Amino acid sequence: MIFECSAIILIILMLSVLILRSGGKSGWGIAVLPLVLVPAGHIAGNWLVAPIAGLFSSSTAAAWIGFDLIALALTCLLLGLVSYRMPSRRAKAAYLVICGGFSAILACVLVIRTVL
Repeated sequence: MIFECSAIILIILMLSVLILRSGGKSGWGIAVLPLVLVPAGHIAGNWLVAPIAGLFSSSTAAAWIGFDLIALALTCLLLGLVSYRMPSRRAKAAYLVICGGFSAILACVLVIRTVL
C-alpha cells in the first residue's frame, strides 16, 4: 500500500497548492493538509514498525495497526483544531464529516489490508 499512499499524498499536496495558487484567502489550502497524516504515517511505518514491535514485544501487524490508529488520532486532532477557526457551523460540520470520514475510511482500509 506504499504506492497507493504515496499517490494519495501527492494528490492532496497538489490540491493544496492549486487552492493556494488560486488566490483564495479562505484557508482551505491549509485545511486539507491534515489529510496527509494517515497515508504518511503508513509510509513511515515501514521504518518504525519493526523497532516498535520489538520494543513492546508485540507482533508486527499489531504495531502497524497501532501506528495507523495513532496517525488517525493525530489527523482527527488537527482537523478539530483547523475547524475551530471556521465561522459557520455548517461549514465546520461538513469539513469534519468529509475530512474525518475520508481519514477514517482510509485508516480502516489500511488496517484491514494489514490484517489480511
